[in-house]
Amino acid sequence: MASPSQTTTRRRKSSSSQTLAQMDHSPALSPGFIIRRLIKHGKYIAAGAAGIWWLDLVTAVENLLESPDSWARRILVAAGSLHALTLSIFLYLVVFLPWLRGYIPNYPKWQQSRRLRVLFPVLTASILLGWSCFVFALNKTTHPAPRSSIHERIRGALDVPHSDGLGLFSSMAGATAIFSLTFGLLGLIPAPRVPMRMRKVK
Repeated sequence: MASPSQTTTRRRKSSSSQTLAQMDHSPALSPGFIIRRLIKHGKYIAAGAAGIWWLDLVTAVENLLESPDSWARRILVAAGSLHALTLSIFLYLVVFLPWLRGYIPNYPKWQQSRRLRVLFPVLTASILLGWSCFVFALNKTTHPAPRSSIHERIRGALDVPHSDGLGLFSSMAGATAIFSLTFGLLGLIPAPRVPMRMRKVK
């Protein structure tokens, strides 16, 4: 006669097997899932793209790269490099490990993983330093950015005064818009719908 503990263990194994079987036979990405994901992350993409367009950050970056202020240009390059590092770490975590290596790191216990112990602090530092560098560099934009007719009509309707450069507040909004667009696009990457073992990245 089986003991209560053995019966409980068998039930847990059976339940786990059923769960894995359901995941194995889960349907492909449905239109409803795609729509919900677009709605969830689309607002960040829209907000980031709108901020970049409204502040004309493309022209501001071009002006900074052509600016005689070498420090602002160097800080802008540093901001771009840090942003690229942030993007690379996120792609490593959400694309390379799940899709190419076939497992998900044990994020709740990241301190027990030698690799995640390094990646997480580096990721946090790259985000904070990258955002700060973007703010400092964009705040040094001194050339007036050319506006389109749509810009001018909207600013005229809102009675927004024209000013040379972005200023501190607009620079902070611009840096936030860049990260909002980046994280929104990264959020569109779906997680694999297959059973995977939660393993530590060594």
